[in-house]
Amino acid sequence: MNTCHIYLFLSLALSPAAFSLLTGFDPKNLPMKSDPDAGQTGYNRCGTTAKPNSLCQTLFINSAEDFCVFGPPKPLAVGEAERIAVAYCSKDGHGTRLIPPNTFTSMHYVRTPHYVQITALGDVNQCPCSFIDLYSPKLTSHQTTKGEKWVSLSFWVSIPSSKSKSCVSRILICVSTYSADGHGNPIGGLVFGERGQFDRWTEFLAYDELSIRACFNTDQAYRYCEHIYDVEGSRWNMPGNYDTPGFDQCEGDDVPLPMGEYRRPDGSIYKWQRGSSPQPPPGTPGKLKTCKAYVVSKFFVRAPGATYSRSGRRSASPTTNIGS
Repeated sequence: MNTCHIYLFLSLALSPAAFSLLTGFDPKNLPMKSDPDAGQTGYNRCGTTAKPNSLCQTLFINSAEDFCVFGPPKPLAVGEAERIAVAYCSKDGHGTRLIPPNTFTSMHYVRTPHYVQITALGDVNQCPCSFIDLYSPKLTSHQTTKGEKWVSLSFWVSIPSSKSKSCVSRILICVSTYSADGHGNPIGGLVFGERGQFDRWTEFLAYDELSIRACFNTDQAYRYCEHIYDVEGSRWNMPGNYDTPGFDQCEGDDVPLPMGEYRRPDGSIYKWQRGSSPQPPPGTPGKLKTCKAYVVSKFFVRAPGATYSRSGRRSASPTTNIGS
């Protein structure tokens, strides 16, 4: 089967003059909203009970079993969803919505000196759960005067190409710490991990693929969590272990060079600019050192995901999810 990659961007490219990071937040003492003046629609003080209607916009990336991603709160076109995405987590305890069990068929978590990264594959079209049901097909095709094609739609769906029945379109969403107005996508989105807040991070999400990288707050974070290469997609931006079966957590080296950086024959490094031809290939993944496989037995792999408690399901109002 041929695969067409149609990349959509919920992104964060901005001019230096508009740049403003949301930094210095304590996960144990968060405000109700981290960016209220910018029109934040969700909240950051989320409590501990997961609820299917949560509007929490606080992510945690702690381990292969305890992590979150951003996704739309309801069926929306990409341009409408990028600013209001909410958190979905692999386990209860963060006051978010939940990623259902069996969403991912493989998942690899790696910690390096400069970042943590998750790459995962999933067969979400076969998952009969509310998380997947949020994203029903709604595809609109467009073409620029230069012949460039793009689409607008809700995601997490497999959409056959109009030109070939054997071609499956991969719809990819990107969110990160930046946006055109300097407030990030989603507005007010915060990401935390073992060392506190990640000031810089980036995420790509498709109907069958996830990648998220959160950079430790060093002087190299801007390189390893670069955000300008939206249409180049997940694997180009974040080389890693995508296709190997299984679920594991690894220690490893950084990628040899961050996204968009390449070494010339004389050893100097240059940064590729979009529009320059040809587009270079993706970089090389970092080397893995030690890995822990999440295997309970040879017949069962413990995949991330969780279901709502009875108390979480009873909650009808998003505001009841606020607070500890």
